[in-house]
Amino acid sequence: MQGRLADAIMELRKALILDPLSSDASYILVRTLWASGRHAEARQTARRMVDRNMPACHEVVGYVALLDGNAAQADAEFHMEPVHMVRLYTTAVSQYSLDHLAAADGALSQLVKDFSKTLAYQIAEVYAWRGDTDKAFEWLETAYRQRDRGITQLRFDPLLANLRTDPRYRTILQRLRLPE
Repeated sequence: MQGRLADAIMELRKALILDPLSSDASYILVRTLWASGRHAEARQTARRMVDRNMPACHEVVGYVALLDGNAAQADAEFHMEPVHMVRLYTTAVSQYSLDHLAAADGALSQLVKDFSKTLAYQIAEVYAWRGDTDKAFEWLETAYRQRDRGITQLRFDPLLANLRTDPRYRTILQRLRLPE
């Protein structure tokens, strides 16, 4: 949360030495490596998750593919994700990236209908990825009010990159007492 990504990577690697099969530590490590610009390491860690058949492995590999600009590969990985709610928000992003707007809108609509009380941050990510900054900030506000733990990724989430120049982004960081 504080943006000390190098320290986070070091601590996550220590955690994985203690528990090499920790999907949570692996998942966060991939996202932190990516946010640090260490894309090759993020890809390698994501592949290791698949090789070990860890929970969320398809989400993570899809996430890396999406950020690499390979929406088709991302979509294929996201469709293999067994957790319905994860599959909805990831598919909403990949289908949008593939210009399959009806499918993207359908997945987003279902996500909002079924998970507005628990996945506000992920809904904000989808809207941000689509370039709908007003909706993205509405959902970030909802995530803040709901104390959605996803908001801890706010400072370094690549899916929210296009929000960082908006003054509302700085306001949220201040409310969370996070460095700018």
